[in-house]
Amino acid sequence: GPDGSPLPAPAGPAPAADRSVLYDDEATFLREALHEVFQTPGAEVSARGVRWREYPDQQIVELVPPEDLRARLEVLPQSYLADRKIVESFKLATSTARGKELLRAAVGAGSDSMWPEAHYLGPLHPVLDWVADRALSRLGRNQVFAVRGQVEDPTVLLIGTLTNRRGQVVASCPVSVAFPNPDSPGFAIVTPHATPEEMIGQAGLRGALSNPGPVDVTGLQRFVRHAVAEAEKAMDPVFTAAADSARRRVEEWSSRVDLWESAAADVAQRSEIKQRRLSVEEERRLARHMAPDRRLVRPLVLVLPEQEV
Repeated sequence: GPDGSPLPAPAGPAPAADRSVLYDDEATFLREALHEVFQTPGAEVSARGVRWREYPDQQIVELVPPEDLRARLEVLPQSYLADRKIVESFKLATSTARGKELLRAAVGAGSDSMWPEAHYLGPLHPVLDWVADRALSRLGRNQVFAVRGQVEDPTVLLIGTLTNRRGQVVASCPVSVAFPNPDSPGFAIVTPHATPEEMIGQAGLRGALSNPGPVDVTGLQRFVRHAVAEAEKAMDPVFTAAADSARRRVEEWSSRVDLWESAAADVAQRSEIKQRRLSVEEERRLARHMAPDRRLVRPLVLVLPEQEV
């Protein structure tokens, strides 16, 4: 625990009906995605697992980052990676309350590190991006999942992202596209959502679901194609506004750098000024990389009514 005491023995996977009450949604997603990607997530890395462990009483989960995840974790502060030995074992706090508690313990008296024992598993955590990409990579090129849910019409769930030149997400926009007349996919109802959680909830994909039978995918491609086109049109104003806002911030940043250089030109070239110029050039390079660069609309899943379309 935060006081240096060992964590209790890990619990086995919770029964499906109980999983939603043990953890926040991010931890549930992480667990389910790991079971999708790895046959036995709890196995050692040498046995193609990630040594997945759950500590419900502590509200902490733990895994050993594989090589592709370690590369993503390089964005975290290097002192944190070293102090908490993240490469060997990555602990994640599964609730905001637990995350705040561990943060207070880290900055309190008697702590041997300024970094918390477990990193808070927030919605934008790089571990979630990693496991989502791994799960999606199991699909073939130009494929999406098709499932049955509590919808009246065939509905495609999509997520649009605006990224900068570093590949970081500047803005995201979840959208669902429903087809009230399956025989005329040119007619669609587009619904933007505030969050992916809201979109998933309205599609009836939250909680325990039954399996009414296999999905016949014949002819379903037409829905995805039309959904992407409709979503792009709906997302255009959102992304245009987000891109303009991001560009203004980058321009303001660059202007401050230019003002500093202009002022520095009038100062004697002391060694500290020369050193500062190197830092300023690095800031300018970083500003260029923060500029919006690419839009991407990704269909996530096609949700079909529980009864045959």
